Amino acid sequence: MSQPIRVEGWAYTPGARVSLRLRFRSQSTYARVKVEFHNPSGGVIKLEGVTHTREESGATHTEVVLTGNVSENAALGTYECRSVEGLTGERKWAPIFEEPAFNIRVVQRPFHAQSGESSSGSSQPRGREA
Repeated sequence: MSQPIRVEGWAYTPGARVSLRLRFRSQSTYARVKVEFHNPSGGVIKLEGVTHTREESGATHTEVVLTGNVSENAALGTYECRSVEGLTGERKWAPIFEEPAFNIRVVQRPFHAQSGESSSGSSQPRGREA
């Protein structure tokens, strides 16, 4: 199974367009990736994107920008990633990560609008090293 190199996302408001960048190394090649995030109240956010192979410092990795929408009536809180699947050359969806350990948040206001934080949102981590 693969492990993420870096996940870059943010907190999103209900009704927002989601764009989350995921980088990982894998022995397999995937044309597309789809991800599902779930919260305890049963809410689900589904994202999908096309993969691109990149090389950085001599190491090859796969990068995908996952996009989707947060529904207007989405519950606020943390949505944990439950599945990350890639579309194989045989046109079948296969799990990429055994236990994805990343999440996104749905908040009432974006981080940069909350009190006590900078207007750029730089006080919040944008990515998570795995």
